[in-house]
Amino acid sequence: MSPGNRYAIAILLSVLLAGSLFMVYRAGEVAGESRGVPIVIRTVAPAPTPQPSPSAPVAASPALDAPVDVPVPDDSIPTPKASHRHRSRGHAKAGKLRSPGDGTVDINTASAEELQRLPGVGPKMANKIIDYRMQVGDFRSASDLTNVGGIGDKKLAKMEPFLRF
Repeated sequence: MSPGNRYAIAILLSVLLAGSLFMVYRAGEVAGESRGVPIVIRTVAPAPTPQPSPSAPVAASPALDAPVDVPVPDDSIPTPKASHRHRSRGHAKAGKLRSPGDGTVDINTASAEELQRLPGVGPKMANKIIDYRMQVGDFRSASDLTNVGGIGDKKLAKMEPFLRF
Protein backbone atom coordinates (compact mmCIF):
# COMPACT_ATOMS: atom_id res chain seq x y z
CA MET A 1 0.00 0.00 0.00
CA SER A 2 1.47 3.35 -0.95
CA PRO A 3 2.01 6.12 1.62
CA GLY A 4 -0.60 8.23 -0.16
CA ASN A 5 -3.20 5.46 0.25
CA ARG A 6 -2.33 5.05 3.94
CA TYR A 7 -2.72 8.78 4.45
CA ALA A 8 -6.12 8.76 2.72
CA ILE A 9 -7.27 5.83 4.85
CA ALA A 10 -6.09 7.61 8.02
CA ILE A 11 -8.08 10.72 7.05
CA LEU A 12 -11.17 8.66 6.24
CA LEU A 13 -10.97 6.83 9.58
CA SER A 14 -10.56 10.13 11.43
CA VAL A 15 -13.66 11.56 9.76
CA LEU A 16 -15.67 8.42 10.55
CA LEU A 17 -14.52 8.52 14.17
CA ALA A 18 -15.44 12.19 14.51
CA GLY A 19 -18.88 11.53 13.01
CA SER A 20 -19.45 8.59 15.36
CA LEU A 21 -18.46 10.68 18.38
CA PHE A 22 -20.81 13.44 17.30
CA MET A 23 -23.69 10.97 16.96
CA VAL A 24 -22.95 9.55 20.43
CA TYR A 25 -22.82 13.08 21.83
CA ARG A 26 -26.15 13.99 20.23
CA ALA A 27 -27.76 10.74 21.42
CA GLY A 28 -26.69 11.51 24.99
CA GLU A 29 -27.99 15.05 24.65
CA VAL A 30 -31.42 13.80 23.56
CA ALA A 31 -31.47 11.35 26.48
CA GLY A 32 -30.58 14.17 28.87
CA GLU A 33 -27.23 12.81 30.03
CA SER A 34 -24.78 15.15 31.69
CA ARG A 35 -21.39 15.85 30.17
CA GLY A 36 -19.23 15.66 33.32
CA VAL A 37 -16.70 13.08 32.07
CA PRO A 38 -13.84 14.26 29.82
CA ILE A 39 -13.73 12.60 26.43
CA VAL A 40 -10.53 11.06 25.11
CA ILE A 41 -10.23 10.91 21.34
CA ARG A 42 -7.80 8.47 19.80
CA THR A 43 -6.48 9.46 16.40
CA VAL A 44 -3.91 8.00 14.09
CA ALA A 45 -1.01 10.28 13.29
CA PRO A 46 -0.07 10.33 9.60
CA ALA A 47 3.45 9.20 8.84
CA PRO A 48 5.81 11.37 6.85
CA THR A 49 5.88 10.30 3.25
CA PRO A 50 9.32 8.84 2.55
CA GLN A 51 10.59 8.70 -0.98
CA PRO A 52 11.48 5.02 -1.44
CA SER A 53 13.78 3.89 -4.17
CA PRO A 54 12.00 1.96 -6.92
CA SER A 55 13.69 -1.32 -5.93
CA ALA A 56 13.25 -1.05 -2.12
CA PRO A 57 10.12 -2.61 -0.54
CA VAL A 58 7.87 -0.29 1.46
CA ALA A 59 7.73 -1.16 5.18
CA ALA A 60 4.84 -0.30 7.50
CA SER A 61 5.43 2.82 9.53
CA PRO A 62 5.17 2.39 13.33
CA ALA A 63 3.83 5.96 13.63
CA LEU A 64 0.60 4.92 11.88
CA ASP A 65 0.00 2.07 14.29
CA ALA A 66 0.47 4.04 17.54
CA PRO A 67 -2.68 5.75 18.90
CA VAL A 68 -2.43 9.28 20.21
CA ASP A 69 -4.48 10.37 23.26
CA VAL A 70 -5.99 13.82 22.89
CA PRO A 71 -7.82 14.95 26.05
CA VAL A 72 -10.79 17.20 25.38
CA PRO A 73 -11.89 19.30 28.38
CA ASP A 74 -15.62 19.15 29.15
CA ASP A 75 -16.10 22.92 28.74
CA SER A 76 -14.83 22.81 25.15
CA ILE A 77 -17.76 20.68 24.01
CA PRO A 78 -20.26 23.06 22.41
CA THR A 79 -23.80 22.96 23.69
CA PRO A 80 -26.59 23.59 21.22
CA LYS A 81 -28.65 26.73 21.53
CA ALA A 82 -32.24 26.29 22.64
CA SER A 83 -34.65 26.38 19.78
CA HIS A 84 -37.37 29.01 19.85
CA ARG A 85 -39.93 26.18 19.77
CA HIS A 86 -38.78 24.98 23.18
CA ARG A 87 -38.73 28.31 24.96
CA SER A 88 -41.38 29.19 27.44
CA ARG A 89 -44.11 31.29 25.91
CA GLY A 90 -45.13 32.88 29.22
CA HIS A 91 -42.52 35.68 29.13
CA ALA A 92 -44.98 38.48 29.95
CA LYS A 93 -48.37 36.80 29.97
CA ALA A 94 -48.49 36.47 33.75
CA GLY A 95 -48.94 40.23 34.10
CA LYS A 96 -51.24 40.80 31.09
CA LEU A 97 -54.09 43.18 31.72
CA ARG A 98 -57.42 41.42 31.18
CA SER A 99 -59.92 44.08 32.22
CA PRO A 100 -59.66 47.87 32.76
CA GLY A 101 -60.02 47.20 36.50
CA ASP A 102 -56.61 45.45 36.41
CA GLY A 103 -54.95 48.80 35.76
CA THR A 104 -53.71 51.01 32.93
CA VAL A 105 -50.38 51.76 31.29
CA ASP A 106 -49.06 55.25 30.56
CA ILE A 107 -48.04 54.81 26.93
CA ASN A 108 -45.64 57.79 27.05
CA THR A 109 -43.57 56.70 30.07
CA ALA A 110 -43.93 52.89 30.21
CA SER A 111 -40.92 50.60 29.98
CA ALA A 112 -40.85 47.63 27.59
CA GLU A 113 -41.91 45.31 30.43
CA GLU A 114 -44.86 47.55 31.32
CA LEU A 115 -45.94 47.84 27.68
CA GLN A 116 -45.98 44.04 27.41
CA ARG A 117 -48.82 43.96 29.94
CA LEU A 118 -51.06 45.42 27.20
CA PRO A 119 -53.09 42.90 25.15
CA GLY A 120 -51.40 42.11 21.85
CA VAL A 121 -48.03 43.61 22.86
CA GLY A 122 -44.98 41.37 23.11
CA PRO A 123 -41.29 42.23 23.34
CA LYS A 124 -40.93 43.23 19.67
CA MET A 125 -44.03 45.43 19.65
CA ALA A 126 -42.99 47.05 22.95
CA ASN A 127 -39.63 47.95 21.39
CA LYS A 128 -41.38 49.36 18.30
CA ILE A 129 -43.57 51.58 20.51
CA ILE A 130 -40.54 52.83 22.46
CA ASP A 131 -38.56 53.47 19.25
CA TYR A 132 -41.46 55.44 17.77
CA ARG A 133 -41.85 57.41 21.03
CA MET A 134 -38.14 58.30 21.01
CA GLN A 135 -38.11 59.36 17.35
CA VAL A 136 -41.44 61.20 17.10
CA GLY A 137 -42.30 62.14 20.67
CA ASP A 138 -45.21 61.51 23.01
CA PHE A 139 -48.45 59.95 21.84
CA ARG A 140 -51.28 62.51 22.09
CA SER A 141 -54.16 60.07 21.51
CA ALA A 142 -54.78 56.37 21.07
CA SER A 143 -55.09 56.80 17.31
CA ASP A 144 -51.44 57.92 17.17
CA LEU A 145 -50.48 54.31 17.95
CA THR A 146 -51.63 53.26 14.47
CA ASN A 147 -48.52 55.03 13.18
CA VAL A 148 -46.41 52.29 14.82
CA GLY A 149 -45.80 49.44 12.39
CA GLY A 150 -47.87 46.39 13.33
CA ILE A 151 -50.62 48.26 15.19
CA GLY A 152 -53.84 48.41 13.26
CA ASP A 153 -57.43 49.17 14.24
CA LYS A 154 -58.04 45.68 15.73
CA LYS A 155 -54.97 45.73 17.96
CA LEU A 156 -55.67 49.33 18.97
CA ALA A 157 -59.23 48.39 19.99
CA LYS A 158 -57.83 45.69 22.30
CA MET A 159 -55.26 48.05 23.84
CA GLU A 160 -57.29 51.25 24.12
CA PRO A 161 -59.18 50.52 27.39
CA PHE A 162 -55.82 50.05 29.16
CA LEU A 163 -54.06 53.21 27.90
CA ARG A 164 -53.22 56.39 29.84
CA PHE A 165 -51.68 59.53 28.31
